[in-house]
Amino acid sequence: MNKPPLDATDFQIKDLKWKRRPLLIFAPREDSRPLGAQTGSLANQADSVRERDMTVIRVIGGDAAWLGETKLSETTAKSLRSLYDVPTGPFQVILVGKDGTVKLRSDEPVCPDRLFEFIDAMPMRQREMMRQKQFSLPDAAAQQQSQQ
Repeated sequence: MNKPPLDATDFQIKDLKWKRRPLLIFAPREDSRPLGAQTGSLANQADSVRERDMTVIRVIGGDAAWLGETKLSETTAKSLRSLYDVPTGPFQVILVGKDGTVKLRSDEPVCPDRLFEFIDAMPMRQREMMRQKQFSLPDAAAQQQSQQ
């Protein structure tokens, strides 16, 4: 039996804890330059964003929010601003770790490479990379043997 998709109006950031790394982008308007710069640079690095289990959430003005292309409720937008203590006016980027704590806060766009380096230095991400490496080692060994 398939579970129905998440109703965006029921979204709560705590549902991402231990599963995803939320990257919250707060902007005063949809046409703000810092928002365009941040979302554009992340879109160009979509594979790296996915690899690091990042979920991008945009909060625009005082009452609008999107999880990817899904519009979230006004209550969710206000709740995120309150939870992370971000007033309606300024631009801000907040990276939240899988443990639910704020790892990085910036008043200007953050280069994706800087975000990735920051995440890759986290102990939990280090363990994830080690596990990925362990799972890929037998495949690499098998490829080497087949080439001989």
